[in-house]
Amino acid sequence: LRSISTLNLEQNFLHGSIPFSIANFQHLTKLDLDYNELTGPIRESIFDLIELTWLDLDNNEFLGTLPYEVYQLSELKLLSLWNNKLSGSVPESLGRLQKLEALFLDHNDLSGKCGVSMCNLRNVHFQHPTVGCDLVLCSCASQCH
Repeated sequence: LRSISTLNLEQNFLHGSIPFSIANFQHLTKLDLDYNELTGPIRESIFDLIELTWLDLDNNEFLGTLPYEVYQLSELKLLSLWNNKLSGSVPESLGRLQKLEALFLDHNDLSGKCGVSMCNLRNVHFQHPTVGCDLVLCSCASQCH
């Protein structure tokens, strides 16, 4: 199981939280758990999956903040967390994801403004309401479409 690179469990009526054992899938590049009924905080064990290029957790019921440790997923090209119950501000550490191309955070309870670190995301094209031009606080707001 440790050599699995893609785990797609979307629309499987999964309940509860993401198990800590997800970190055992050390070579995952794609984790797709969208359209389930997963709850609780986003487990820090996900951030041990450093080969992930695709993390799709949208349409669940995750609570709490988007953890600062998201920067550990330096290979991420897609991060989709829309339509959950995440709150707090968008962590500055997102700006360290240099390979990120798609970021979906809308339909959460996120507040505040993204900091200037978001300007470091040169490959991301912010499309309203994906992140929302109103959340981008820097000159890169001109990238909003």
